[in-house]
Amino acid sequence: MSIISRSQVAMEAESNRSIQRFSDAKNIPEGAVILTEDEVERMKWDIIQKWKPKSEMWPLNFGNLITGGIASLSGVLLNYHYRQQFKLRTYGRYISYAPVVIVPFLTTAAFQAVLVTVPITSDRINCPLCAEIRSGCLQACFGFIQPILLSLLGCTALSKTFHTVATPPDWSGFMQMHARMLRPIHVPVVALFGLNIIAAMYITQEQGKMSIKASQRLLGQFSG
Repeated sequence: MSIISRSQVAMEAESNRSIQRFSDAKNIPEGAVILTEDEVERMKWDIIQKWKPKSEMWPLNFGNLITGGIASLSGVLLNYHYRQQFKLRTYGRYISYAPVVIVPFLTTAAFQAVLVTVPITSDRINCPLCAEIRSGCLQACFGFIQPILLSLLGCTALSKTFHTVATPPDWSGFMQMHARMLRPIHVPVVALFGLNIIAAMYITQEQGKMSIKASQRLLGQFSG
């Protein structure tokens, strides 16, 4: 037996069960069960949601929230450092922390879900390493670089408002000041960067494993 979606996806049961795509209906094997990609993905997610024990499916259920949480952690730590460097004390505390916590969390979790998790569960990515690299790059952008920029720009604006630290008027001087501010914590910054990359790639790897398990159970439903 095979299951095929109109993209086309085929799940072959018996001795050689698999999920396959066919662009030409003529190539669909005899006895295949035809499903759309959306139907296959919806059935897989139904299996994932009902999986016992539920904790086993944590990479797919909570993985993107974890990557978003790590991005928020990056924002908190970096913003704290910049606030100290700009001598902001209690000035604009909530105004500066809110963006670096909320924005990285939402953007990181959303982009990881749309560009990594969905392609994995819908079997549109057949290269595990490619998925992990994509996830690592997204995490580097939204979980590390974005918090740095938000923290730096936010604290610079507050510094100008409350006149705590003089900032260079030119872009070159501004970047030199930024480099001087990061120099004392360059080791923790590198560690934070590594944490983002490694965590994202590990979670993506585990998502791939759990997606395969869900696919196998889906195939078992049609072959049983």
